[in-house]
Amino acid sequence: MAVAHADDKEFVIVPQLCFMTKQQKGQPLNLVCYNVLAELLAKSDQYPYADPRVLDWDYRGPRIVTEVIQSDADIICFQEFCDKEFFTEKLAQFGY
Repeated sequence: MAVAHADDKEFVIVPQLCFMTKQQKGQPLNLVCYNVLAELLAKSDQYPYADPRVLDWDYRGPRIVTEVIQSDADIICFQEFCDKEFFTEKLAQFGY
């Protein structure tokens, strides 16, 4: 496994064989990238036209998990990801 550096970031280069199983079987690899809107950024003053209920994490969190599970993704990427435990617990129940 090689390590590449760019500025102050370190990237691990994973051999391509790790990701070839589904492709070798002729199946597409499904990737989902989801911006969850970090809870600390979901403020009514920032989103004045949004119903305050949809900005509440207790409303959004479970719906995001449902949407991700329904996508049947092989790889999930989250942006503005703040609650690791929430997603880890919920997604582990589905094999992620």
